[in-house]
Amino acid sequence: MEKKLKVVIIGIGYWGKNFLRLVIDSPDKYELMGVVDNNADLIDQLLLKNVKKFNSIDELLLSDLDFDSAIIATTTSSHFKITKKLLERKINCLVEKPLTTSYDEACKLYKMSEDNEATLLVDHTFLYDASILELKRIIDEGELGEVLHLSFERTNLGPVRTDTNAAWDLSTHDLSILYALISSSPEKIQVSSKAFLNEGCDDIVNISLGFNNVFATLFSSWLHPEKSRIIKVVGTNKMAVWNGLSPDQELRIYDKGVEKQEETSDYSINIYKIKSGSIKIPNITRSEPLRNVVFDFYNRVNSLSSNDINDKKLTLKTIQTMEEVNRMIRENASSL
Repeated sequence: MEKKLKVVIIGIGYWGKNFLRLVIDSPDKYELMGVVDNNADLIDQLLLKNVKKFNSIDELLLSDLDFDSAIIATTTSSHFKITKKLLERKINCLVEKPLTTSYDEACKLYKMSEDNEATLLVDHTFLYDASILELKRIIDEGELGEVLHLSFERTNLGPVRTDTNAAWDLSTHDLSILYALISSSPEKIQVSSKAFLNEGCDDIVNISLGFNNVFATLFSSWLHPEKSRIIKVVGTNKMAVWNGLSPDQELRIYDKGVEKQEETSDYSINIYKIKSGSIKIPNITRSEPLRNVVFDFYNRVNSLSSNDINDKKLTLKTIQTMEEVNRMIRENASSL
């Protein structure tokens, strides 16, 4: 039998406010019991009646508030400590990505959730985007042919983080998408990056991942003049471009490629021929990805059908790769 979740939102900053809106807009699924934030003025501005306000997770846990679920939208560095305290009390947890910045810590949280029979879901928002799911379907069904290269670009001017670098903040999104699109693990990782504003928090990061037959590149920056959210996929038959800032035409499929000519009478002629055909824009029914995340969390707690792409394996694989990327960033910085 489905039950309404009694939820607390921990952290009501930029992303937490979005969770707050969606919870309030879903009274059939959620009952908002409390909010936690150390910014008292911000809490007062919410003007929420009949909702308890707390300044810290410890204050919440010392209270007698009756709740069974929590949404954690705090700084990345605090995720492990907060989520651990909640899972110990068998509280279902939806955590803003990344779950942690440590593979071992992430494994501990999943083990704890399983031992205590509490749901643990990570907000990999783009795995709930209809156009990304359509791109996955097209790749899985072989429309592009054999995938050769995937490139990801995620830039903007801010927001600048001080507790983590641009890779953890931005590239985590793209890495989770990459692992949703291809199932293999990288055999080689290369990283170049630079910190301009705060030492130890690189503002611009370029990641190259070599797989068995696929090459992937991920570029992220919060120091660029334009906001960009772009994915390009090069296949042997066709190519695809996803642009998250083009809501009416997010996904385009290009009938383009390079073909080897079977015969040529003149060695001076290029033996490769460029194929340039039509452009297809799939008709995609749009929905708010974060709303889908919030609904998926409800479904998982109630043992209903869920998004099977966003699973434990993908989350751990993403964190494990990001941990290696972060190690290489630190090594590169120390060698300069």
